[in-house]
This record gives sequence, structure tokens and C-alpha cells, in this order.
Amino acid sequence: MSLPTEVTPGVEEKERFTQALIATADMKYGELLGNKPTDKRYLEYPDAQAISMYVKAVFKNVLPAVPKQVDGLLLLCEAILAPSRLERIKLIKASVGIAGGATGIGLIVSSVLTAMGVGAATPGVATAVWVWVAGTAATGPVGWVVGGIAAGAAIAAISGYFALTGSPLKNTERYHKALTEGLKKAVDAIWLEHGERLAAAPVREAKG
Repeated sequence: MSLPTEVTPGVEEKERFTQALIATADMKYGELLGNKPTDKRYLEYPDAQAISMYVKAVFKNVLPAVPKQVDGLLLLCEAILAPSRLERIKLIKASVGIAGGATGIGLIVSSVLTAMGVGAATPGVATAVWVWVAGTAATGPVGWVVGGIAAGAAIAAISGYFALTGSPLKNTERYHKALTEGLKKAVDAIWLEHGERLAAAPVREAKG
């Protein structure tokens, strides 16, 4: 007699969780915007941090730890609203240190850049991302802390694409699009390992 095997929930369950997760993030996003003065309806760096904590709570409720892909994504999204170049680089380094080499991280990074309006044909983007992902996978966080010419160049190149646009409203829009698209790819990346638990996660149901 064969023993029962664990089956990862399928496409419908993954889509349901993804949409509910996005709705959860959107609820916090809307709440933060709603609390702003009429002439300042845009997000700032502390707001991005608050949304990150809100999203992480979903995973902490059902998993031993927040998946690296999600943690890395949230740090990248925070970098979009970072108030200075130094803070952006710090966040990108932290994201690399946590998620570099993790399953699906390349697609997550690509989805964030695309959502921000950085086209795939833009010179240097594909190379910078590749060095980021491949280099981190090979050397790990210590390699990034110690640093090197290639690593430093990749971080500098990527941080430039995350620079504030000069328009708080556009920055907010870029952040929201990147978070939404990044969450989709992050769920794709972690579903095989965590799908069974996440399918039962108590997240906000998306409204149709």
C-alpha cells in the first residue's frame, strides 16, 4: 500500500492567494494614501516600510520565516521611495544579500524594472541584473559586503534606475506597480515550496 504524498495546491489556489495578497497590500496602500492631506496624496519612504511590514505579516502567520524572494522584493520596492542615493544603495545591497541566488529572483527583479518603465532593451540593464544575480549566487552576501569592481558597478547601475523622478505622484505610481508585479513573480517563485501552507493563509479576499 502506497503512502499518501503531499501535493502542492495548483494554479487556481496560487492565483487566489496572489490576488488576495495583492488586495492585502492595496488595502494598506489605500489606507496610507487616505490619511494624507489632499495636496499630498503620495507615498514616502516610511509608507513603503509600513506596507512591507504588512505584507510580511501574511507570511509570518503561516511560515517559519518570510521567504527570501519576498523579503528581497520588498526591499527593492522600498528603494524606489528611498530619500537618498545612499539609502537606495543600502537597500539594494540588503536585497541582494537576502535574496541573491534564490529561486526566481531574476524574474522578480525583471518584473520590478519593467513595472518601473525600464525597458528590456535599455543599455546595461540586463547586464547589471545578470551580474547582480549571478555574482551574488556565487559569492553570497559576504562577497557583496567586501565588494568588488563588478559588484559595485552593478549596484551603482541598478540604483540609478531606482532614483526618484522628481514627481512624488509618479514615484508612488512606480512603487505601486513594482510591488504588484513583483508580488506576482514572488508567489510564482515560492509556490512549489510553500504553496500548501500559503493556500490556507488568512489574507484579504480580492474584490472583483
